Amino acid sequence: MRSLWRQEFRSIDMSPRAKTCEAMKSLLKEAEEIMENFENTDALDAALIAAAQKIEHYEIASYGCLVTYAKLMEHQEADEILSATLNEEKETDSKLTDIPMEQANVVQ
Repeated sequence: MRSLWRQEFRSIDMSPRAKTCEAMKSLLKEAEEIMENFENTDALDAALIAAAQKIEHYEIASYGCLVTYAKLMEHQEADEILSATLNEEKETDSKLTDIPMEQANVVQ
């Protein structure tokens, strides 16, 4: 992923810089709380999938915005790279949606 970021920034003659994403930090904290709250319950797998999907949805929204910015600024290479990443995030979300309850949560 880092090499893609470098490539994206290089394509628009900029250097990447690190910045903590407070929203993502909160989503990860929420996932940790879910693991604690649902530990040893039959709903743990389903709760973890829901937490993962929240993260995916945030990433989809973020990459969607970046793709739009790249298009508006006519940065074709960055657009292509970001669009590929956006599609990967959407595929991951789709896979999380498709996991059948029988696989994620077998209640005995």
